[in-house]
Amino acid sequence: ILKGIDADIPPGALTSLIGPNGSGKSTLLALLGGYLMPDHGRVTFKGQILSEMQEEELSKLHAERIGYLPQSNVLLPEFTILENVMLFFLLFEEHKVPVMFYQAPYRPQEFR
Repeated sequence: ILKGIDADIPPGALTSLIGPNGSGKSTLLALLGGYLMPDHGRVTFKGQILSEMQEEELSKLHAERIGYLPQSNVLLPEFTILENVMLFFLLFEEHKVPVMFYQAPYRPQEFR
C-alpha cells in the first residue's frame, strides 16, 4: 500500500498524517515505530535500521524510546487519551519516551 515514501522527521517535530481510510496511515505508523517491517526499503531510527535489530533491541527501543497508541480498543475506556498516556509515564517514570504516535480516527467533517 505504501510506495515511494522518503521522509526525514527531525527531532522534536510535530508531524501529522492525515488521509482517508485505507490510505496507509496505520501501516506507515506501524513501520515508523518498528512494529511492522518493510518488504522493501528501510526504516531508520537514530541511525539504526529497524529491520536489522534483534527482537531484544526492538523491545528495548519500544520500552524506552517509542510510544504508540493505536486507534483500536486497547486504551482504558474510563480515562481520556491524555490520562492513558500519563498513566504510562506514572508506571514507568524512569523511561523518557521522546517519540509518541497516536492514531486518531480520520473524520473529515471535523476539519470543515
